[in-house]
Amino acid sequence: MKAIAIVGSGFGDEGKGAAVDKLASANPNSLVVRHSGGSQAGHTVTLKDGRRHIFSHFCSGALAGAPSHLSEHFVVNPRIFHVEREELNALGANLNISIDSKALVTTPLDVAINRALETKRGAGRHGSVGIGFGETIERSERGFPLYVEDLLQPAALTEKVRRIIYEWGSIRGRELDIIKGDISDGHYRVKDFFEECEYFRHHVHVTTIEPDIYGYSTIIFEGAQGLLLDQVRGMTFPHVTRSNTGLQNVMPLLDQLEINELRVIYMMRPYLTRHGAGPLPGEVKELSGIKVVDETNTTKPWQEHLRFAPFDADIIKFAIDIDLAEARNIDAIKIDPYIGISCVDQGKPSDLLKAVQMGFPLALHGHGPRRDQYQLRRDFKYQPPIRIVGSDNVGDVAASP
Repeated sequence: MKAIAIVGSGFGDEGKGAAVDKLASANPNSLVVRHSGGSQAGHTVTLKDGRRHIFSHFCSGALAGAPSHLSEHFVVNPRIFHVEREELNALGANLNISIDSKALVTTPLDVAINRALETKRGAGRHGSVGIGFGETIERSERGFPLYVEDLLQPAALTEKVRRIIYEWGSIRGRELDIIKGDISDGHYRVKDFFEECEYFRHHVHVTTIEPDIYGYSTIIFEGAQGLLLDQVRGMTFPHVTRSNTGLQNVMPLLDQLEINELRVIYMMRPYLTRHGAGPLPGEVKELSGIKVVDETNTTKPWQEHLRFAPFDADIIKFAIDIDLAEARNIDAIKIDPYIGISCVDQGKPSDLLKAVQMGFPLALHGHGPRRDQYQLRRDFKYQPPIRIVGSDNVGDVAASP
């Protein structure tokens, strides 16, 4: 059985969704596993026939026919799940989805506190997407967890939600100096939350053990966000995510599944992006000679506009090396690292060359997010030397015959 992990090498938005879609289409008998993050992920996949979806809960292989599994490290938002499932149903995607019973669940209170707190920070915003992801982690770590398994027990669910609203709500409100009026931002009512939980538990398969991998030829691990946003290794707290964005969660899952070899593709663009507050080394208002087209990462209420900087091979390579060094401490699992490059049509040949000179084989490259615009190296076999062809405004990555 093959195992492949897709990891973002930067601040997110590197083309992870398109990469997973391409891999799932090239490996028809695949299972895709989300091993981090939650519905704050915005992984865009576009098909040649015009079908397009921005994935959040379901894995990005669903339009290629692959089922989804959400690990215990995933955070569920029942309302967003409902909306996404209906959208994917209309697109003819694979709706088969399973989830670990210990995955955490976001409540309306988490969303409301998140938005009120980020609004209160004003110019000092952390860069939250405003869906309660970090607040869910905070609440759970401090003794008020809500798990997917709780959604299967109506009485337990009611009691846990009551405690979260009255006890946790009071604690969090006092320490953040947020009053009830601050969190009444029009988010949906608790009654609606219970209805969304009912919908969720009727449309997912909840498992108390690792996913059933037998019968699949390939397991694809889909990461969220990027290495430079990692909660431990990311650049400058507090402008990071509350999750592990590298291989930290993948390695224990491989051990549980008794898989002893992993190919990991670190995705990147030929320039740096950041959507939200926080440091961006070398930031510029616009990239010289590059026209960036991104229909997904538009200006939004919580993250505002997409920001840019020239490609920085040193920062990216440093982040990848740290991730690999920690993962390789597990001697029983062999790791083969590769890179993948999206948006090659928007990059300079010199920056593409810097990327392929970092010392990792090139596994995948393309324009994105359309599947037919990507090329996957045959079985990831490296065919050096790599040369860059194209003008200053349009680059392509090609292998010499």
